[in-house]
Amino acid sequence: MSMQRLISAILLVPFLMMPSADASSGPVCGVASWYSDSLKGQKTASGKRYNPDAFVSAHRTLPFGTRLIVKEANGDKFVEVTVIDRGPHRKSRIIDLSKAAARKLGFGKRGLKRVCIERVQ
Repeated sequence: MSMQRLISAILLVPFLMMPSADASSGPVCGVASWYSDSLKGQKTASGKRYNPDAFVSAHRTLPFGTRLIVKEANGDKFVEVTVIDRGPHRKSRIIDLSKAAARKLGFGKRGLKRVCIERVQ
């Protein structure tokens, strides 16, 4: 094996070991954000209207209606949400949460929090 192939293989291994971003095979951790209040009443990708007081979320790939447990990455708080929309649109985030879900998780004014998501079986 050439040195270049060996280096390429070593660099590729961490990416192959990363968990799937769809949370179907176990917990996925990353940054969550929450929907703006300005979206209240707007239709989501599933056709449902966004209600900031409901425990709902946006996920890039999971089917609409999928239930997820969202936990603080470094804490004890958690919330169950249902996927009703597509997003987040920033690649650095793994999920968008409704205002009610974010409040239950103790989001600060910044609107971002490190969380782990797992599909409810």
